[in-house]
Amino acid sequence: MTPSHGPPGRQQSFSLGTEGEPVKGLYSVARVTFANPDTDYAVVHLVPADADDEADSLAAVGTLRNPEVGACYQIEGVWRQDPRYGPQVRITSAIPQIPTSLAAIERYLAGASIKGLGPHHARRLIEHFGERILDVLEEGGQRLREVPGIGPVRARQIRESWAEHQGMHELMANLQGVAQLTPMQAQRIFRELGHDAWQAITSDPYLLAERVRGFGFKTCDRIGRSIGLDELAPQRLQAGLLHALGEALNEGHLWTAPDELLAQAAELLDAPNELLTPQLEALIEQGRALQVTLGGSSSTHEAIYLRAAAQAEERIAAHLGDWLQAPPAEALRLSSRVADEQIRVVGPDGLTAIQRQAIAQLLGGQRLVVLTGGPGTGKTTTMRTLIRCLEAQEITYALCATTGRASKQLADTTQRPAATVHRHLGIGFGPDAQHIEPVRETVLIIDEASMIDLWLMDQIVERLTPDTHLFLVGDIDQLPPVGPGAPLQDLISLAETGSHPGLGVVRLDQIFRQEAGDASLIVVNCHRVRDGQRPQAGSPERSDYYEMLRATPQEARDLIVELAAERLPRYLGVPPSEVQVLSPMHGGDAGVQALNAALQERLNPPAHHKQELALGRSTNGHRMVLRVGDKVRQLRNDYDKGVFNGDLGLVAAINRDRSTDAPTVHVRFDGVPVTYSVAELDDLVHAWAMTVHAAQGSQWPAVVIALLTSHYVMLERNILYTALSRARRLAVLVTQERAVRVAIQRSRSTTRRTGLVARLTQ
Repeated sequence: MTPSHGPPGRQQSFSLGTEGEPVKGLYSVARVTFANPDTDYAVVHLVPADADDEADSLAAVGTLRNPEVGACYQIEGVWRQDPRYGPQVRITSAIPQIPTSLAAIERYLAGASIKGLGPHHARRLIEHFGERILDVLEEGGQRLREVPGIGPVRARQIRESWAEHQGMHELMANLQGVAQLTPMQAQRIFRELGHDAWQAITSDPYLLAERVRGFGFKTCDRIGRSIGLDELAPQRLQAGLLHALGEALNEGHLWTAPDELLAQAAELLDAPNELLTPQLEALIEQGRALQVTLGGSSSTHEAIYLRAAAQAEERIAAHLGDWLQAPPAEALRLSSRVADEQIRVVGPDGLTAIQRQAIAQLLGGQRLVVLTGGPGTGKTTTMRTLIRCLEAQEITYALCATTGRASKQLADTTQRPAATVHRHLGIGFGPDAQHIEPVRETVLIIDEASMIDLWLMDQIVERLTPDTHLFLVGDIDQLPPVGPGAPLQDLISLAETGSHPGLGVVRLDQIFRQEAGDASLIVVNCHRVRDGQRPQAGSPERSDYYEMLRATPQEARDLIVELAAERLPRYLGVPPSEVQVLSPMHGGDAGVQALNAALQERLNPPAHHKQELALGRSTNGHRMVLRVGDKVRQLRNDYDKGVFNGDLGLVAAINRDRSTDAPTVHVRFDGVPVTYSVAELDDLVHAWAMTVHAAQGSQWPAVVIALLTSHYVMLERNILYTALSRARRLAVLVTQERAVRVAIQRSRSTTRRTGLVARLTQ
């Protein structure tokens, strides 16, 4: 006997049909195994809508929009026997339905992710109100407190969550024929715009790009076309101009010249300049874009900024301009003779004159000192000597770095406590995250300062006091920061103008030999690459740099997995988590996504005791599964959670929320547990492999670098330089000879368009 063909009756369980036999009826989702919101493809377990027992659920696959536990559909499909997974229903049609039977309503309420309402309380609501419960909720849920065990707090939770749930479903229904948005996107829209979301979208869909995270111009443009918005409408033209400015910001540039901006927007929008010029003027008048005149009296140019970028840079310039002119702290006014004597007493033998100069500048009252140099040039030795001098003079200081991993390494190399800049300065932490707590120490030392972008620099300078001195250490030849701007480069350029005597820059260029005797090939090759020379190989018996050639990306990927999972951990005596795989690109057979999928399969395969959660994102054609034991990376600053872009963690548990039965993922960052809801999982990606850009500011005992001709668009000198400099003990380049030659020959990095130097010298 097969499931009902026609109007559903009392269907107690599935009975297996034969291959190709039709299936039709009203069914509820008992479990969601996988759902891809980009394609609506889903793997679910179904039960007849009015079945009390879910034990006999059966897998179904096909297009299923917004599948949630308890959601009810009129299903049409056919039986099929999958050779790997066994009997399944292949769905050909799934039309959402309002549940009508008590069993279906209870299942719907229990699985609808309503806060305060899990299976236990869903049963109580059904027992008290019966089939009238949906009407009670639709009428505002004022009668919920009639139910034993539901107090005022839970009742309010249920009412508010139900209103949001229904609002999102209504929004999804409105958008159904307009644009294929995912449930997660609809949830973000509803939470930002509320019940007026549909009205806001129809009046100006491009506002989503400004107000809702995860929306860009292309998605908004698709919605705009769907609702019939004119291609030359002011909303669209203004959105195109803002998009062009946003794209420049994503590339690191803070401003764009007006003519260039108009040309870029004209190409994007297929609109003439004469229509765009008044819309740019309107944006400036509205304050959504700012026009700034940069330069001195002899040469000026106009720059168009996004408002947030202009305001941040203006604040940085204002704070730095005043702070650099303040007299030094009393404790840091040592004469050059006293400073030299102090350095001689506490410093190691062999300290060079240029290293001593960096320390003496700070001890002599220099307000800000920038120490830059490549790997192996003695930056850490200089920092350690400076710390000893400060301690000898009883001058307070703090050690910080731009990433968690870099702060750990800083603590290890100096044998002193160190923290991330965010944590030490309290950026986004505490009950009042907006409160600005000034720097308490006299000297703030920040390592890996080349990673500081516009936004972080804004936060740092806002906390500087007249008694604070700043010592920034970084490698200016690395890739620029992931975020916009180039503050460290700007400060070096500012020092060259001589306009601010309180700012000093010291460059280290001498390579020091290791204690073992022979120079590190990692260090030597970093400098060779920087100078446009090919890396050189050492002896197979003893080296810290190796090249391994492979003909195809697939062969390279297989070798990389073997190296990272087995050979290098065994060779160095470290866990696989301390071997980092780097690739220039996300896509392709040897890109980050494919490498992470292969490394997860090798290092953390599925097992009956490991919880896992299928995410609605594809990885190189494969579904992405988050599993207990996975190495993950945070993609954005989340001040509420206290985790930041680039932080590495380990998935510790995947549980179900007791009140809603919704999945929650628990990740440990440096031993600190952080909980994610399903809606927040877009902030996490696997981290066995990452791009070279994402690896900035961190080092590992060993790195394995993929550098192939398939990465052609990303092959350039500072990509290879930065990748090599991430390795402390061993670097392995899995490559092709032509790819190495192309990378060495290309030095395409452009200077970022910023206005900080101009603002501080005007």
